Amino acid sequence: MMVFNRAVLVLIVAFVFTPVIAGIVRFIEDLRFDKQVAQRTARMTPGAQPLVSIVLPFAGDVDRLQHQLDIMQASLTYQRYEVLVMVSAESTAILRRLRQIVAQNAAVRVIEFTETTNSANLLSQGAMFSRGEFVLTLPKNGVVSGNSLEETLALFMTDINGIPAAHVGAVMLETLPRRADSC
Repeated sequence: MMVFNRAVLVLIVAFVFTPVIAGIVRFIEDLRFDKQVAQRTARMTPGAQPLVSIVLPFAGDVDRLQHQLDIMQASLTYQRYEVLVMVSAESTAILRRLRQIVAQNAAVRVIEFTETTNSANLLSQGAMFSRGEFVLTLPKNGVVSGNSLEETLALFMTDINGIPAAHVGAVMLETLPRRADSC
């Protein structure tokens, strides 16, 4: 009977207290990491910001694209970014309108492909044409807004488990974009 009670006690300790202790340790680590991210975000002055390339596959509607760009320009708090609009086999009238958009906004570049290709290929090609230190890929009709770009970058620029962020290497940002037509 005594052996049975001891086994039950060991099981209770193993299954109840171990997860509680692990949870407390995880909570403390999360607080420390969040503090590092907040400090990194606060130190990101416009002069110290890395260039971010936002790769956006063109959905075929120039007015919607203009709306997407207007939302980004009006709401992004991050200053150093470029937008690469990836265009696949569009008419000359659409290309002309896209050139007008580029003329109005120096942060926008249009990369044109003469052959029809899918969105995934456009995104990977956009990463190759990017000038930025970080690449953010958006789905068709996607928009990144607010300070989400700064927060995401701060995550990637924060040391994790003693590994300096400079050793992370190439990072593909994939924030949670919202649809431009849902604004």
